[in-house]
Amino acid sequence: MYDLGRQVNQRIRKWKEELKNHLYTPVGTVSFEYCIAEKALTAAEAEEQPRLPAPVGMPWGKKWEYAWFTADVTLDEAAAGRRVVLFSGTGGEQLVYVNGRAAGSIDRQHAYVTLTRNAVPGERFHVQIESYAGHGLRLEELGPWPEERPVLPEVTEPQCVVGESVLAVWNEDAYQLWLDVETLDSLQQALGDNSLRALRTAEALKAFTHIADFELPEGEREESFRAAREALKPVLACVNGTTAPVMWLLGQSHIDLGWLWPLEETRHKSVRTYANQLALMEEYPEYRFLLCEPALLDLLRKQDPEVWDRVRQAVREGKMTPEGAFYVECDTNIPSGESLIRQVLTGKAWFREQLGVKTTVAWQPDTFGFSAALPQILKQAGIRYFATEKLLRADPETERFPYQNFIWEGMDGSTVEALSFFKANAPVSPALLQKRWDTERSQRENIDTQLYTFGYGDGGGGANRDTLEMIRRVGDLEGVPRTRWGTLPEFFEETSRQAVRNRWTGELYLAWHRGTYSVQRRQKAAMRRAEEALRETEALTARLSPKDRVPLRHPIREAWRTLLLNQFHDIAGGVGIARVHQEATEALVRLTESLETLNGRLRQMAYRIQPGPGLVLVNPLNWDRSGWVELPDGREIYAEVPAGGAVNAEQAERPLSPEEGVTASEEEDGIHLKNDRLEAVADRQGRIVSLRLRGADGTEEFLCPGQVMNDWRLYRNIQTVYDAWELDRDWPEERLEGAVQAEARLTLNTPACAEITVALRFGRSTARQRIRLRAREEQLTFETEVNWQERRKMLKVHFESNLICEDAVHEIQFGFVRRPCHRSHPFARDRYEVSNHRYSALCETGRGFALLNDGLYGLSTGRGEMALTLLRAPLVPDDGCDRGEHRFTYALRPFDVPFCEAELARAGYELNQPVRATEGQCVRQEGFTCESRGILTETVKPAENGEGTILRLYESLGTAERGVLKLPFEAVVRMASLDEKDGETMGTGREFPVSFRPFEIQTLRVIPVRPERKNRPGKRKRRKWLKR
Repeated sequence: MYDLGRQVNQRIRKWKEELKNHLYTPVGTVSFEYCIAEKALTAAEAEEQPRLPAPVGMPWGKKWEYAWFTADVTLDEAAAGRRVVLFSGTGGEQLVYVNGRAAGSIDRQHAYVTLTRNAVPGERFHVQIESYAGHGLRLEELGPWPEERPVLPEVTEPQCVVGESVLAVWNEDAYQLWLDVETLDSLQQALGDNSLRALRTAEALKAFTHIADFELPEGEREESFRAAREALKPVLACVNGTTAPVMWLLGQSHIDLGWLWPLEETRHKSVRTYANQLALMEEYPEYRFLLCEPALLDLLRKQDPEVWDRVRQAVREGKMTPEGAFYVECDTNIPSGESLIRQVLTGKAWFREQLGVKTTVAWQPDTFGFSAALPQILKQAGIRYFATEKLLRADPETERFPYQNFIWEGMDGSTVEALSFFKANAPVSPALLQKRWDTERSQRENIDTQLYTFGYGDGGGGANRDTLEMIRRVGDLEGVPRTRWGTLPEFFEETSRQAVRNRWTGELYLAWHRGTYSVQRRQKAAMRRAEEALRETEALTARLSPKDRVPLRHPIREAWRTLLLNQFHDIAGGVGIARVHQEATEALVRLTESLETLNGRLRQMAYRIQPGPGLVLVNPLNWDRSGWVELPDGREIYAEVPAGGAVNAEQAERPLSPEEGVTASEEEDGIHLKNDRLEAVADRQGRIVSLRLRGADGTEEFLCPGQVMNDWRLYRNIQTVYDAWELDRDWPEERLEGAVQAEARLTLNTPACAEITVALRFGRSTARQRIRLRAREEQLTFETEVNWQERRKMLKVHFESNLICEDAVHEIQFGFVRRPCHRSHPFARDRYEVSNHRYSALCETGRGFALLNDGLYGLSTGRGEMALTLLRAPLVPDDGCDRGEHRFTYALRPFDVPFCEAELARAGYELNQPVRATEGQCVRQEGFTCESRGILTETVKPAENGEGTILRLYESLGTAERGVLKLPFEAVVRMASLDEKDGETMGTGREFPVSFRPFEIQTLRVIPVRPERKNRPGKRKRRKWLKR
C-alpha cells in the first residue's frame, strides 16, 4: 500500500464512508399486516389467512415460529425509470415474494430486495414476506463455564421487533462509484509499498476526493459522481502481464442440512438462497453458480416448485452447474462402506433423473476428513475428481496439508485427481484474491491456477450484487490474480492439462474436529443398527422371486434415503443443536424398527419357514458360523449355521464336551476365568490384570506386572473452541485421578459361560458391566450400561499390554489403515485421536490383540495401548449432549497368529450381526459363500434392473487374494462400475474362481439357478444384458 500520508488517507476514508450514505433515497415507508404460521404455508396459502396490523415496535417470534407479512406498494412519479428496492424491517430471516414470485431474501448479507429495475409510475406490487424468528442463542464455543450459569437459556421473550420498512429508489451513479472506490482501496491493500501501480492507485483515490462533491445540490452532486468515475476509469482499466496466476470463480452457497438449525428450517434456507441467486442471474448473465447436494435440492423442489422450475431453467441455460456426486455432503469416517457407495450412486442418479446431467466431481467442502476407501469408490462410480476445502483449514498448530492440486491414491491403489482449496464461503476483492495467492496457498510449486468459490453460506443467501459488481472490476485488474468464470469439470480439465505431479497416498486425515467420532453416541449407534438392518433387508429380498421383489423396491429405496440423509457430516458427526440430533435419532430408530419388522416377514418368505414347534437359526453373514446364539427365551446355545443360510436349531446345536467348558473362581489375586484357549484374571475393580492365550507352543501373556486392561478413566474435557467438535491434544493431562470407583464380583459360573459383574460410579454417573467368557470363544465380551450424567467430561476405557508396536491397525470401510501409535514426529503427534469401524488392533509379528465394538468410533493409541472413547459431555451446541442411558458392547480379542490369520474383520461383523432365531421349521439352506480368508461379502442385494442379484465383495487383509465363489449359477457377470452397468460374463456352474488385488472392491451380478428351474425342459431364453 502506497502511503500518501495521514491527512490524505483520512480524507479517502471519510469520502468513502459518506459515499455509502448516498446509495439510495427513501421515498416512503411500507405498513404490513401479519399472521403467525402454525404450520408451513405456501405464499398462496398464507394469502388466505386472517391478518392483523404489524405496527412498528410490535414484538413477535416464539421459538421455532414463522410469520407472514403482507403489504401492497404503489410507485409514484419519483421512481420513474429507477431501480426501486425494499428494506424490510419485519425482523427475522426473510424470504420476500413479489407478486407471488420468490424475489430474494433479507438477512445479514442481503439488506434489500429489488422490486423493479425500471419503475413505472402507478405500478403496483403485492409483497409477502415469510420470516423465521429463530430458536434462541446458538453457540459453537464456550471456554470455562460455571454450572450455575445457563448455557443456552430457553427462549421466553419474543425474539423479533417490527421495525420501519422503507421503500427507496437506488442511486446507481453513487453505487457504481462506491464500488470503484472499494475496488481501488482493496487493491491498495494488496500492492507493495513502492510499486508504480500502488502510487497511481493512491493518486486516483486522492483525485476522487477532489471531484466527488457531497455538498452540491442533488443533481450536481450526481454529476460529480459521474465525473469521479471517469477519473478512476484509467486506473481500473490497467491489466496484468502474461504471468499472472488465474483464479477460477464459481458461486456457491454451502448450506448445512442440519447444524445450528433443524432440517425444517433448511427447507426455507434453500428457497431464500436460490431465489437470491436466480434474481442475480437475471441481471448478471455471466454469473455461474454451483448446484450441489441432491438432498438439499430435493428439499427445494418440494418446498417451492416455482423456484425449482426456475433452477431447472438456469441449468438448461448453463448458468447453474450441477455437480457433487454425493447425495449429501456426508461424513466419510463413520458410515459403512456400502453407505458411501449408496451416497454416490443415489446422488448421481438424482442428478441424472431430475436435471438430466452426469456428474464427475465429488464435492465435499466441509467434511471432517476423508476415508482411504473413497478413491476406489469414486473411480468405480465414474467420478474422476474430488474437491474439499477442509484440509487447509485444519488446526494451525498441526502439520499443514502440503498440496492443493494432487493425485489422491486410495488404499487399493485407485486414484482420482483431487483439489484442496481454501475457504468455500468467501467474498471477492483484490486484497482477498492476492491473499489467496500470497499467504493462503499451501502449494508453492507446480501451480498457477486456483479455484475460488464465493458466496455467503449456511443461510447467508449466497452472493449479493456487491460481489458480482466487484468481480466485473477485478477480471484482469493489474496487480492481483486474473479471474475467469468456470465450472468444476472445466477447472479440473485445466489442471489436468498442466500435469498434476503431487501425490498423496492413503486417508486424508483431518487434524481437527477429532471429537466428532464420539459425541451423540446414541445417534451413532442408531445409525449402525440401521445400516445392519438395511443390509439384511436387501440380502433377504435377494432370495425372493423377481415377482416378490417388486413391491419392496420403493420401500428399500426410501429407507436408503432416510439413512443417507442422516449421514450428513454435522448430523453424523454429532455437532448440531439438540433438536437436530433428537430428530435424527428418532428417524433412525423408526427406520430400524420398521426394517426389523419387515425382516421378520422376509425371513419366513426367503427361507420358506413353516409354522411348527422349534426355532430356525438364520445367518445374515456370508460365511459358515460357529458360535453362541441367544434364543427368544434368553437361553444361549452353541450352533453351526451355514453361510447366508438357515437351519433348524436342534440340527445346528453343538453340545459342549466336558473339557471345553469354562471354569471360574475367586482367588486372592482376583477373579479367574478360563476356557480351553483363554485365561483372564480380573481384579476387584473389574480390570484385567492378566490375559493369557494357550496354544500348541505354550501360553502367551499379554500384560506385564502393573499393566491393566478395561481400565475406566474419567477426564475433564473443556474445549476453548468448537466444544462438541474438538478434543485437545493435552487430554491425557486432564485425568481425574480416583474418580472411577468400581466393584467386581463373580455372578455366573457355568460350563457354557462365566460372568463378572462390575458396578461403577464416577462423578454423577453410574455403570454396570458384565464381563463374559464363553466356552469355545477366544475373546472377552464387555456388555455395558451407563447412566451418563456428566458435564464437560470424557470417559475412556484403556487397554495396556506388553506389545511393542510402531502402528495400530484400524478397520475402515472395505479394509483397514495403519496409523502410528507413537508421537515421534508431527504426522504421528497429530493423530492422537482417530476413528475406526468394528475393530482396531495392535500387532507384533505373530501375536496381538484387538478391540471389537458395536458402535464406538473414536479411540486413541499408544505404544502397546489402546483406549476406546466411550462418552463425552460437551455443552454447545447441545447442552444436554448424550446425558441419559447408554448400552454398548466391546470385546477384547487376543491372538497368537499373524494378523492376516486372526480373522478380525469377521469377528467384528459377527459381534454386530448376530445369528437370528425365528420360530418355525425349515429345510437346511445355504446362501452365497466365498472360500477365502480375506475376501468378504459386504452386500447382497437385488439388481437395480431386476436381473439377478448383486454381490459386493472386497479383499479385507491388504494382500492379493484368490477365492472360490460357491453357489449354483446360471451366470456370473463382473460389473465394470458400481452402478451395475457394462458387465462381462465371467462363467457359469456351481463354483467360480475370483482373484482380488489388495483392498479391491468387486461388484458381481449373479443369476442363481432356482430349484424350480433346474430341470425345466427346453432352451432358456438368453438374457439381453449378457455380453457374448
